[in-house]
Amino acid sequence: MPNPVVIGTPATCAHIATATSTVFVGGLPVSKVGLDTAGGPIVGPGSAPFKVFVEGVPMSLVGDFISPHGDGAHTAASFPFPLPNVVLVKVGP
Repeated sequence: MPNPVVIGTPATCAHIATATSTVFVGGLPVSKVGLDTAGGPIVGPGSAPFKVFVEGVPMSLVGDFISPHGDGAHTAASFPFPLPNVVLVKVGP
């Protein structure tokens, strides 16, 4: 599974992710599909294909798309890279 998007993760349009979650990764709140933004709403697909939900909603993952919210780079924005030091570690089998 790709790394999570957390507050401050930069999008290709130069906006940064918001996060309303009370769940943290690397000390930062996780962004959720449909509830958080980066210029426009984060549309995902997020973690739903992996059956991982945060507060009942898919968390946003690196590679997720952002709804168009302007011209140029704002028409097809996404999250290409995670913030440094924000990684998921598999726990368990």
